[in-house]
Amino acid sequence: MLFLLLLNGCIYLLYSITYNNHLNSEKSRTASEQYAVSVALGRDLTVMQGNERLTQETVYQLMSAYGSYYGSDEVYLRLFHQGEPVFASDELEIEITKPEQSYTFTEDTGDGIVVCASGPVQNFEEYSLIYIRDITEMEETWDNLLRLVFWISLGVSLVLALLLYFIVSRLTRPVSRLAEAADLVAAGDYSL
Repeated sequence: MLFLLLLNGCIYLLYSITYNNHLNSEKSRTASEQYAVSVALGRDLTVMQGNERLTQETVYQLMSAYGSYYGSDEVYLRLFHQGEPVFASDELEIEITKPEQSYTFTEDTGDGIVVCASGPVQNFEEYSLIYIRDITEMEETWDNLLRLVFWISLGVSLVLALLLYFIVSRLTRPVSRLAEAADLVAAGDYSL
């Protein structure tokens, strides 16, 4: 029993470590992509500012183009100006408390799981960009893998338990016979 508990514990530990590494990789990827988009957005805003066309309307139009481009990859963008929302390409129920700070987090939206990365726009710190990636498919894959590992582990545990039972009973059979013979001798039966 102890062997089976250790085996299943090790399997679950391996699963947990691998899952957490994969999730951290997704967070890192999201943060990197957020930074790349904020750099590109900063360049676009610099050009607009140089042409004296940096208005709320032109920023909204620019973000609409960004949102359309990234929306096909299940990536959503939000832009804040001095903490106030300017643009959102999503309708997800995610509350961003401090968009001007750089941080990455996961959120359960009810319809799925997303990874969000927040940070200032390059050279325009009054703007903050939130980059949101949908990782629901990855989460479903890991959930299916966990179920598969559970059932395989249960099956292997049952087979090992039966195998160990037969091996142990076979190994202890001579001891059981000896104990029975000792009981017969103790009872006065010397016919063995």
